[in-house]
Amino acid sequence: MVIRQDFIMRMIEQLAAAFSRVFAGQPVSEISDPQLAMVELDDALSEVLHVRAELLDVQPEDMLEAFTPQLAAEAARIFVARAQLARRLGRAQAWQVSVRFATRGLAEGIGHGFHTGQGTAIDLLREVLRDETLASAHSNQELSVLWTTIFEHEASRRRLATAEDAIFAAIALGTETEKLQERGLLFFTQLLELDDEDIAQGGLTRAEIVEALAELRGR
Repeated sequence: MVIRQDFIMRMIEQLAAAFSRVFAGQPVSEISDPQLAMVELDDALSEVLHVRAELLDVQPEDMLEAFTPQLAAEAARIFVARAQLARRLGRAQAWQVSVRFATRGLAEGIGHGFHTGQGTAIDLLREVLRDETLASAHSNQELSVLWTTIFEHEASRRRLATAEDAIFAAIALGTETEKLQERGLLFFTQLLELDDEDIAQGGLTRAEIVEALAELRGR
């Protein structure tokens, strides 16, 4: 299914408006009536995504195949909030399905900011992966892939400190360790060829790069 660009922009705007309307700048943890917020979110998702509300708990991530990266990121932000509400309400299936939609959507829209201008997909994805409860919806292998996606994105943009954080997070999960260590070694070795000023602009020092290489070689 191909969605017209004007429809996509309308969907992005509607999702952003729904998020702002339901939460009004409040953290999900401070919502006084999570049940009402969940109903309002599901009504908005059902209307914008053209899917029955009861199907939102049955592999909604299949819809992402038709989404642009920006739309995927915008929808994923709502599904992160939906997962947090579902956790408060004790709705295990809604929680797990929402987390999985969210991480996939954020990964697909990793280079985008949200329509409201507040926050980015990559920052929210990092936040989700750092949340032990939300992250537990995934296997270590899946988490490693997500961290590697963050690493490759940040490395390609010379955001060296966040790339370093991501590759070590992926390695720590213990899956495909040798492959990830080799990727890390190549990355840090190539960084040594940069000028100190370029390294500093990426958020690291030459000493930190040498230290990272030593840690990888010592594993």
